[in-house]
Amino acid sequence: MRKKLIKKIRRVTNSNISGYKELDRLKDEFISIISHELHTPMAVIREGVALVVEGAAGTINERQREILATVKKNTLRLSAVINNLLDVSRLHANKFYLHKSEFDLVELLKQTVDSFKDTVEQKKIMLTFLPAYFPMMVHADKERLNRVINNILDNAIKFTEKGYIKIILEKNKNQIKCIIEDTGIGLPQKALTEIFGRFRQFGLRQKSGEKGVGLGLSFVKGIVELHGGNVRVESRQGKGTRFIFTLPTKS
Repeated sequence: MRKKLIKKIRRVTNSNISGYKELDRLKDEFISIISHELHTPMAVIREGVALVVEGAAGTINERQREILATVKKNTLRLSAVINNLLDVSRLHANKFYLHKSEFDLVELLKQTVDSFKDTVEQKKIMLTFLPAYFPMMVHADKERLNRVINNILDNAIKFTEKGYIKIILEKNKNQIKCIIEDTGIGLPQKALTEIFGRFRQFGLRQKSGEKGVGLGLSFVKGIVELHGGNVRVESRQGKGTRFIFTLPTKS
């Protein structure tokens, strides 16, 4: 299957400009196939590591446990990349479906902030959430919305070396607005119009030198818009970044 797709891509590349749409479709198909092929072995690796850590294959020492913890951390990271590849491919092909339910966005944000507690403490930065004193109910896909918030927060933490990250929720009659603001390295102005495109990175690196694959924000935009909301970014290099996304109060 992959060899046939590669041959098709080469043929289309050598054709005239009218073939570019077909090339884009083949690229999405190729990404989807590769992601599916990686998904199963990654699940097997995760399960195998979990069984060894639990002692199913015999007693392990502390050093072995540390190594397995590193393996687990990186398999989870790779699984997240694979899931993003699959989801962005589905979004681009208009084959993505939401599974909506009613839940409190305030509670979801509290849980998300708690999950990043250890990470921000290690970096010695502040992560604060200024919640409303009342529930903010939304009819949305909870799992995908959680990933939207995680993607934005993960970027904020990566590119903030000092200062704070602040989350603010606001509500009016028609919509709920979520603002995630940081005091990180910021973005160049030329990047602001392209930041939600697929595979966009703009050469940004945190001190560790780690880089992603540039899919997270494309996923954010697709999911928010699929809910009937919108997302935008405000940023200045050296001054920080604000991501603002909205959701309709009823969707």
